[in-house]
Amino acid sequence: MNTLFAKSLSGSVITGTSLSDNSSHATPGHSVKTKVSERAQDGSTDSDKAHQHQSSMAVSLNYSVESGEVVSPEQLDGLVSLSQRLAKSPNPGNPLFTDPSTANDAVHFTGFYYSAAEGVTADQLAEKLHTALSGVSGSGTQLTDAMDLAMTQAKLNKLVDENIAPNWQAPARQTVQQFIQSRVAEQDSEWRALAEEDIALAVSRGDGSNQLQAESDLAVLNAGNSHHQQLRAGFLALTRDTTNSDLWFSSFTAAINGKGALEYEEQMHVRALNAQWQSL
Repeated sequence: MNTLFAKSLSGSVITGTSLSDNSSHATPGHSVKTKVSERAQDGSTDSDKAHQHQSSMAVSLNYSVESGEVVSPEQLDGLVSLSQRLAKSPNPGNPLFTDPSTANDAVHFTGFYYSAAEGVTADQLAEKLHTALSGVSGSGTQLTDAMDLAMTQAKLNKLVDENIAPNWQAPARQTVQQFIQSRVAEQDSEWRALAEEDIALAVSRGDGSNQLQAESDLAVLNAGNSHHQQLRAGFLALTRDTTNSDLWFSSFTAAINGKGALEYEEQMHVRALNAQWQSL
């Protein structure tokens, strides 16, 4: 039996199991017995057992080739590609994964590590994703929620332009759009929950007038036609289709219609978003 060996980018040995249909599946971090070693298991010598123990200490993917079988260049390329993908995994201690505000969203962008531009490491990319997915503190109105999502889109698109290999930028932008649409759906659910709370509160107070208004607000939300949904759509179109950040922030400011403390908080939120963008 001939056995092939190749070095992964991380320095671990890549070997392999039989390519025939009834071979064992390779598992990272474990040696996989060949059919021959399985048949001879009971008759293994001390030297064989020592060799097996040493092999189990290395993190490897094992592929053995039956005598007479031919390994194609494509199969070898596949092994090297897999080792490269494993080598491009970021450290699990990266802030992207340890920060509760970004940990759940990190799973959407696992493909980015394998399509990073030359010279961009997995940990560097994870740190940039953490920054892109991190918001600014303060406010928390429906209007500032819409602004935040538009700026998340802008930051992610900037990350793709600067850190993803050119031939992978188109699918990476599709990933960004899918993520943004999932966040749009989440926001709509949150906004509907607030409207339902308003209805329940009005019912508990016997306030028929406010109940009717809250029910009307919920109906408009369900149709996707609320004021803040329309503003959000406009903001998202701006940060998706234009690179003029001055236009983005002037549009945010023009949409503020609050008074007193609310207006002040929303104005300060726009300034914080602008400062974050300028620091990227």
